[in-house]
Amino acid sequence: KGGADFARLAKQYSKDTVSAAKGGDLGWAPRDTYVKEFADKLFSMKEGEISEPVKTQFGYHIIRLDGIRPATGRSFEQVRDELAATLRNEQAATVFGNRQDQLQERLEKGGASLDDLAKQFGMQRGEVARFERGAGGLPLGSDADLNREVFSDASLTQRRIGGPLPLGQDRIVIFQVLAHTPASTKPLDEVRPQIVTALTRRRGADAAYAAARAAAAELGKGTAFDKAAANLKAKAQGPKFVGRSSPDVPVQLRDAVFDTTRPQPGKPVQQAVKMEDGTVALFQVTSWRVQPLSQDPQVNDVREQRELKRYNRRDIDAYISDIVKSAKVQLNPQAFAQ
Repeated sequence: KGGADFARLAKQYSKDTVSAAKGGDLGWAPRDTYVKEFADKLFSMKEGEISEPVKTQFGYHIIRLDGIRPATGRSFEQVRDELAATLRNEQAATVFGNRQDQLQERLEKGGASLDDLAKQFGMQRGEVARFERGAGGLPLGSDADLNREVFSDASLTQRRIGGPLPLGQDRIVIFQVLAHTPASTKPLDEVRPQIVTALTRRRGADAAYAAARAAAAELGKGTAFDKAAANLKAKAQGPKFVGRSSPDVPVQLRDAVFDTTRPQPGKPVQQAVKMEDGTVALFQVTSWRVQPLSQDPQVNDVREQRELKRYNRRDIDAYISDIVKSAKVQLNPQAFAQ
């Protein structure tokens, strides 16, 4: 109020390290970028006005409103491809969910062979000659859930049909183990090329991860995301909100996003994450919002039924098998005394 320079005071006193370095500048942002108390005050102010201290869950804030401009939308032509991709993903997710439920119900009824199921649901029949624990096998890859189920007691011992399991965004798989060969040690000369390839790939992945972590540190200092991506010789994707079940985002990346701490206003959170296929992803979370659940009782009932279906017989078998393997049993002689 005494006429001192706002930017100088922000650099001197602000505890928000990102915006402090910019003289307190938070840039242009819509209302839902900020927590309610901050947004309510900001969007009630006039251009050039300075607020009294505003208390939020992150502390106290003094706001100066430098400018106001209307929200800018994009033309239909600009968002056509994005809308089409979103629609395709939503339709695919719906089809996959329905097909997976139908397959699950058919498996639970029993009495069907793998060939019968493949024919009934229009699935491509194939055979994987070698599927290794941890490494998987082509063309199915090394999906962790698939690997765990292939080597479960229900699959190896009882020879039950496993699945259905989604693989990525475009495949659902059911399977049956025909034979199981216990692991054995191979001669070094036989596996040398695979070892060299694996070590080379691992070193490359480690180097990429180290570079991405360094880029994340630079983002924390205020470097623009586009510039950080360019330094990695990568192209940054535009910002968008990601849901916990967004089908167009890899599961590992999605989990990492929701495992990070929520960003404070003007304090984005960034992280590098190793992907299952050996690649590395770098992301930055700038804001968050809570998607309200539907209050429609029919919608909630359908949601509950779909969740319950996931806890089927194969999950119970796998759970019991794990308990048996990890259990330590001691016999009490007194219990058998005559």
